[in-house]
Amino acid sequence: MARIPLVDPDTATGALAETFGEIKSHAGKVGNIWRALGNNPRLLKAVWDRRQAVMEGDALPMATKEAIALAVSEANACTYCVTNHSAALSRLGESTERIEQIRQHKGRDQADQALLDFCVKSSTDPHSISDGEFEELRSLGYSDEAIFEAVGVATHYTAVNRFLDTFLVDLD
Repeated sequence: MARIPLVDPDTATGALAETFGEIKSHAGKVGNIWRALGNNPRLLKAVWDRRQAVMEGDALPMATKEAIALAVSEANACTYCVTNHSAALSRLGESTERIEQIRQHKGRDQADQALLDFCVKSSTDPHSISDGEFEELRSLGYSDEAIFEAVGVATHYTAVNRFLDTFLVDLD
């Protein structure tokens, strides 16, 4: 059970209602993460806007961003995000087998593997990243914009993982 109340979107007013409306329009519902963040409307808006910025960018395909979010969430042991990003990948056409591979941080190929490893490391041990790892990603075809977007996804979901696990937000 969550350590904080979940705000009912139907009772929200003002800026909070507007942000809940954006979320519902985009996702079809207001999930428990957003309802928990509704306790602080400014923080809710900031997290929602950051989610949009990192996930709606076009330097990487959505499936790659969801794979990064899943791998990072698995590394951070966030059940809420592992469940939700697994479901998102399934909706994008990924097989159950492939989703399990991503949870184990296994890429499809050398480039995919290097990106997943880099993103998990940026989430769990960023001080150990070397210049050589940046160069490897570039040599495998990733632009600086794509690397930046990938790290944006990884660090965004690391923060979300910590929030959800601190407050024990229940799955929807």
